[in-house]
Parts: sequence; C-alpha cells; structure tokens
Amino acid sequence: MDFMGFPPELRLSIAEVMDPRDCYHLARTCRNNHGLLRSLLATHESLHRRYSTLDANNAGRLIWEVTKDAIENPKIARHIKDISLPGTRQKNWHIRSEPRPSSRAVVPVDLYVNTAKQIPILRDVVDEFCDLDASFHDWDWTWTASAEIGWDLSIVTLLLAMAMNLETLRFEVSSGSPDELEDFVRRISLAYQDPDNSLSLPFQHLTTVAMTLTDSSRTGFSPRWTVCFLRIPTLRRLACWGMGGTLDQYDDPTSADDDFIRNTFHFSEEQAKQSPDYRRSEVEELCFFNSYVHHATMQHIISSTKALKRFTYDSYVINRNGDFAPRAAALELVKYAADSLEELVIVCDHYFYDHFSSQASLREFKKLKKLRCPWNFLVDTGKEQHGCGFVGAPLVDLAKFLPPSLEVLHFGQGDEDDYDTLEYLVMQKETALPNLKKICFDELPPSLREDDFIERLLPEKGIEYFQCDESCINPLRKLLYPEIVII
Repeated sequence: MDFMGFPPELRLSIAEVMDPRDCYHLARTCRNNHGLLRSLLATHESLHRRYSTLDANNAGRLIWEVTKDAIENPKIARHIKDISLPGTRQKNWHIRSEPRPSSRAVVPVDLYVNTAKQIPILRDVVDEFCDLDASFHDWDWTWTASAEIGWDLSIVTLLLAMAMNLETLRFEVSSGSPDELEDFVRRISLAYQDPDNSLSLPFQHLTTVAMTLTDSSRTGFSPRWTVCFLRIPTLRRLACWGMGGTLDQYDDPTSADDDFIRNTFHFSEEQAKQSPDYRRSEVEELCFFNSYVHHATMQHIISSTKALKRFTYDSYVINRNGDFAPRAAALELVKYAADSLEELVIVCDHYFYDHFSSQASLREFKKLKKLRCPWNFLVDTGKEQHGCGFVGAPLVDLAKFLPPSLEVLHFGQGDEDDYDTLEYLVMQKETALPNLKKICFDELPPSLREDDFIERLLPEKGIEYFQCDESCINPLRKLLYPEIVII
C-alpha cells in the first residue's frame, strides 16, 4: 500500500517516531505531507534551537539537566549534534566542594541508572566493577557509584549514548588512569569492530572529535583515546592537544604497541595481508597539536588510516616517554597516504633532532598541495643541534624532496644560507615545482626584505608571497581553542 494511502492519523504517528531529518525530508515530498507535519516540524525546530549545541563551559548542572530532559522526552536526544565538555564545566553535582565517599549527593540517581540499564552499551557496566583509579581506591568502583556521589562522567556517557545524531564532540582529557568516559569509548569502538554485533551503537553520525589536555596536567594524555576513536566508522576529523607517550598504560616505550592493538581490536597480520584496508579508518584529517608521541605509536596511528588527506604534527615537550620524529611520521604517510594526502603541516617551536630518519622525501606524494614545515624537516644537514636552519651547511637541492603537485610552501624562520637554498629552489620552478603558487615564511630576515627576492624573482616565476595570519590557523585548532588568533 502506498504511504499516501494511509490515514492522516497513521502517517502522523509514523512521522512522530521518525528521526528529525527523515521527518523533514518526508515533509518536503509534497504539500499534503508538509501541511500534515507542520506542527511536528515546529516542535523539531524548537528543540533543535535549544539542544543542538550543548556547551558545558561554566554552565552549572547542564549535563545532568539535559540528560534528565532527554530521558523524559526522547525527541530531545535526537537533536543533540554538538557537545563541548571543557575543563571549566561543573564536574560534580556539588558546586563548592567534592563529596567524600561516605556522602551521597542529592542526585536523581535512580532515573539515570534505570535508563542506563535499558541501553545495551551501558547495561553491563551499570553495576559492574570497574578497575578505575578514581580517587577512592577502597571502593568497588561502578558506573552507579560514580553517579551516586555526583561525578559527571557517568552521566556524560549516558547522554552520549542517547544522542544518536551527535556529530561533534569536544572534551578535556586528564593524563591519569582510564575513567568512565574512556571505558565507554573503548566499548563502543570494540563493538564497531565486531562483525556479529547487532546493537544500535552511539556515534553513528560522529564526524569530528577534539580532545585537549587538562590545564592542571602537563604530562600528556594517552594515545589510546586516538586509537579507539579511529575505529568509529563515520569519523572524519580528529584533533588532539597535548597527547603524549605510548599506547602502553605504564608508558614503557619498550613495550609492544602491537599487543595493545591486537588485544583491543583482535587485529592480526594475516587479516591485514588478506585485505590491505582491513578495519582501517575513514578519517580524513589528523591533527596533533603540542603533542609528543612515541614514534612506534605514531606509526600505528598512521597505518590505521585508509585515505588520509590532511596531517598536522605540532610538537611540545611534555613529561612523557615520546619521540618527536616528524620525518619518521612522513615516511609512514608515504606508505599509507601517498595517493591521498593533500596537506602536511609540521610545526616545531624549538630545536629537534629526529634520530629515526635523516631525511624526509615527499616526492612520492601525488596530491600534496600544501606543505608547512621547519627548514630542517626535509633533510638532516648535521647542524640541527645548533638551530633550525642550514647554517654553515652546503647548498641543498630541496627540489629532490618535494612533489611536483605542491602549490603552497610555508617555511619556518631560517637563516641567510637557508634563503640561498630557497632561491635555488625557486629558480627551478618550471621543472621541479610547476604548480607552486604561494610561498610563506614565519619571519623574514632583514636582508631578504631589502633584496629583490620578493619583489622581482617570485613575481617573475608566477609565485605569490603571503604573510602568515589568521587564515593560516587550522580550523581544528580553533575547534579546540576558539580564541586563538595566531599560530
């Protein structure tokens, strides 16, 4: 029977249980349906305006209140698209002080617990013992225990489980032991990897995740978060601020990261050989700001992607076992993203020495259009320990390391000898870099401003010089810290 043949009351009842987007599409099919659904569309519009974006920044008990609203009116959860959980949020039901284990917050715990028991991904953890270092070591720590004393993370997981249309998630991560949220994310990623799983899982529309280190911690959060989120099928953009160390829980760089991958995601080399794209992520952009990751861990992260388009690695010295090895990362990108990578950004605000690789040839990238990197990224001239340039080094032919597809070249601050190298590169533009259109420097030396490099040579070669400004800021960096105005 044709849908329009159903009585109006039945069509309206069907529309009321539909996803808001499907309801909107149904209303657009004809005037009859639009008129029938007019009141329902107005309700959806009202809920969308109020609940589509949730920012817990100094918002009191917003998480508890919205979760309660969503339990009482399931339509609300369908409209939640963007959730931000900064460190400035209220993390405990109690406003002024955190409760001791013996106290109980006046929290509608039964409402939350009973709802969680009805959600498959949470059902098993509500009363299950969790081996979490959650400040109260003498407790048999459970999801319910966390909710009872007023902590917000258990309520956060409940809200995330109900927000089936969530697209963007930002949150602050501590460098401590796993918590309820990390356990929740890990369970979801495992469920997505199970071919026999038939559960209706959260994160079905999640495309963007941004994680940042807590202000009180300077040791970096574990890359385990990244590995778990990369198993979400719909994820396309992932940004981390302050990630460091290895996949090993105790940050032992000698431990096998492979064990974590295999034990967590049942990965085997035989399965990888049979299918090169076996369970590889569809993520298109990875950004690691102020991060210092062990090179073997970075290798695993890059190798788990299928067709990466944009990669950013910004180092920051954090107290964690790690190695800022951008050349080694570039070699992995050549292996796994040679046919897809369009933008590569390597930022080093201090001197580095990449002892895993002496050069980073990018010639094999077929679509690389934008490159930003320090002068000493492409090749080790033996002078890295003295600075970020090629001071006193022989003239280097950079064209040997750059792909012909390159359109934008952005170099860090260099020295006089460096610009001689760059001038030599520009002179070869027609044969080496025929598509090069723009060049940028973090800072020009006075001598270069006085000569005719910018005013004559670049225009002569059809190259535009541009200065680094707000347009250079990666949008994912703004997603983490919207107030940033410079890199």
